[in-house]
Amino acid sequence: MSLQDILKKILEKAQQEAKAIEAETADKKKAIEQQYKSKEKEAHQALEVKTNEALESIDRKTQSMARREASKLTGAAKKDLIDSVLATFIDHLSQLDDKTYKQIVSKLLEQITEQDGALQVSKGKKSLFDTQFEIKESEDVKGGFIFSNKQVEIDNTFESLVLSQFRPQLEIYFSEQLKLV
Repeated sequence: MSLQDILKKILEKAQQEAKAIEAETADKKKAIEQQYKSKEKEAHQALEVKTNEALESIDRKTQSMARREASKLTGAAKKDLIDSVLATFIDHLSQLDDKTYKQIVSKLLEQITEQDGALQVSKGKKSLFDTQFEIKESEDVKGGFIFSNKQVEIDNTFESLVLSQFRPQLEIYFSEQLKLV
């Protein structure tokens, strides 16, 4: 055998080993590519799940914020309506007929235990007060009266009574009447 035949055999053997290595490498490459595609698909699915969860969370939060905002706006509108109704009620009290007006202020005067003092009353209502107190008409008093002496001042104006003393009960009453609750 000649050197050339020996080299040829070695070269053929080397080519066979190279082909075997190449085939083995191709199989490993395919396995790695499949593994990579599988992991990429899993990562994509996980990302899609997280994205959907995030979108659902944003949607829930947006709906919640919208409900809160609507509730806040509704509450403000209801408050404005009640304030308007109370203002109208105060105006109505101030314009009552003389007999009813006198009955209301008489009941309020009965609660004053002071012996001396002065009353501030609405313009044109002085004649409706049967009392020992000095009576002064005032533009500031829209209905009812303000009692004062050296020791105390009692604000029994209709506005003060409605907005301070009886507001919670009147708000409930008018809310029920207007079907706001």
